Amino acid sequence: MSNKQDYSLVLITKNEASPLLDKYHYLTGISRGFKSGFNVGLRHNSQIVGVCIFTGVPVPQIMVGAFGIDKKDQAGFWELSRLVLEPN
Repeated sequence: MSNKQDYSLVLITKNEASPLLDKYHYLTGISRGFKSGFNVGLRHNSQIVGVCIFTGVPVPQIMVGAFGIDKKDQAGFWELSRLVLEPN
C-alpha cells in the first residue's frame, strides 16, 4: 500500500506527459496531439502516474465575458487543458 510520502509533484515536459495521455485520456482518439503549457506530473517513486496540462486561455473573450478582464491583462491566467491519472 502506498503512502502520501511515496508521491511528488514535478514539472514535466510534453514528451514526459505524452505516454500517459496517449494511453488513457479520452480525447486521444479524436485529437491530433495536445497544446502544452505548464505541465505537472504526479510521480510515484520514479514513474509518472498522473498528468495535469495547463495552457493559456484559448479564447480571450471568455475572460472578458466571465470576469471582465481585458485582453491585454490576461497574462498569467491558466486553464486546465488535460487531466489524467493512471487507473491502477
